[in-house]
Amino acid sequence: MNHDSPLPGIGTRITRYGTILAVSGIVCKIMLLVYTVLAVDILGREGFGRIEYFIEMAIIFSVLIDFGLEQTVTREVARRREDTGAMLYPLLMFRLAAALAGGVVMAAFLWLLAQPGHTSALILASITYFLVISVIMLVRAVVRGLELMTFEGIANILDKVVHIGLAILLLFAFPCLPLIVLCYTSGAMVSLLIYLGIILKRIGISRETYSYQDWIDWQKLAVPIGLSAACILLLHREDTVMVNWIRGDEETGLYRAPYRFLEGLFLFPQVLAISAYPVFSKLFHDKQPFSQSASDLLRGLIIISLPIAVGGTCIGTGMMTSLTPELGQAGGIVFILLLWSLPFIYANFLLGTILNATDRQHRNFQASAWGLASNALLNIPAIYWFGAYGAAVVTAVSQAVYCLIMLIYVHDFKLITGLPRYAAIGAACLVMAALLHLIDFAWYIEVLIGGVTYLAALAAFQGVTGREMLTLWSVVKRR
Repeated sequence: MNHDSPLPGIGTRITRYGTILAVSGIVCKIMLLVYTVLAVDILGREGFGRIEYFIEMAIIFSVLIDFGLEQTVTREVARRREDTGAMLYPLLMFRLAAALAGGVVMAAFLWLLAQPGHTSALILASITYFLVISVIMLVRAVVRGLELMTFEGIANILDKVVHIGLAILLLFAFPCLPLIVLCYTSGAMVSLLIYLGIILKRIGISRETYSYQDWIDWQKLAVPIGLSAACILLLHREDTVMVNWIRGDEETGLYRAPYRFLEGLFLFPQVLAISAYPVFSKLFHDKQPFSQSASDLLRGLIIISLPIAVGGTCIGTGMMTSLTPELGQAGGIVFILLLWSLPFIYANFLLGTILNATDRQHRNFQASAWGLASNALLNIPAIYWFGAYGAAVVTAVSQAVYCLIMLIYVHDFKLITGLPRYAAIGAACLVMAALLHLIDFAWYIEVLIGGVTYLAALAAFQGVTGREMLTLWSVVKRR
């Protein structure tokens, strides 16, 4: 791959889209964490874990039914926007048929594997959520392919306002688990209506003639991405299901509550991957280089993720004990263990995006399959003997396996350059950790002190240059 300088505008577009989604994401994550704290306190570990199990199952089935079509549609719309109108109707019919069939399979699966407390009402509520998010995945892909990230940000916020607003009311007034699951569906319906409205206004949906062969052709095109998407989904989600099956709802709650906080930290790589994917796809299609931009983005992700893992190790127990006293010190230990998967997860978002955008989906599948296999095999003894602790450790190990294999597959991009800069990041983290070890304040005060210390040390060690900071500020200021 050519390692020339990136064309003007690549960083601007990614930063602009990323800023839009980051702002909406921060609002959503804060609301979700407030809901998590209240839900754990009111429902207890068992009730919260039960809800999380059914929501996770709905997400797993939605990704398996989609099987890569979301990312494929995003890529194809970004490359062939003039054909978007003709694509939509056959794709929507395909998705509706697949979602209905998937709902039947999901209902049978949940019913056959139901544990005490897994009622028919809970199963039905989770299926409604599955049906709605399955359709959302398709229409959101079109919006992303058109690079209309502003509307995705609005949809995300309104989704969480409705979902969490209704859920909190129910938690205090009538904490019925199936109704709380339906709050997730209500929020998702708001997002769906927004995406459909944007599509109807921008390009419309015309009734096109199609054959079942069109459905088959689309799914064939999506299969390589679908294989990797299924593996990545299970890599992130299967541990929750395995904890539930091996250790029950209560242990699931102990694992999922800290994992919810970890997911809040996924915001930055998520929005970067979403923003970069259509841009990288278009540039690759037009045979224009972007390897330097990708290298800078990878180093930026490490600049963010490594200090979170190091600093979180110092303050994680105090933070989780304060926010989720129902979990006790065990919640803090699980959170700290999970934090060490963060640098790998951050890198994986970008590396997977590069592979998919450059038509190397099969490589992404191979890497994710190895990560998934290591996760599944190690989780069985780890969860059996150590419960949530074991699942957290295996999460970090399997994400590292996935990351290292992908780095091999993108070696031609020469993404890891400027090793002294990476050494500076590590040194700045050590300075921060040393200071946090010496002081004894409330955890939120230590977060501020640690952040300021890290940034000062990073600048002093030249982990980031003044020119880079000015460039970033100029891009953000213009938008």
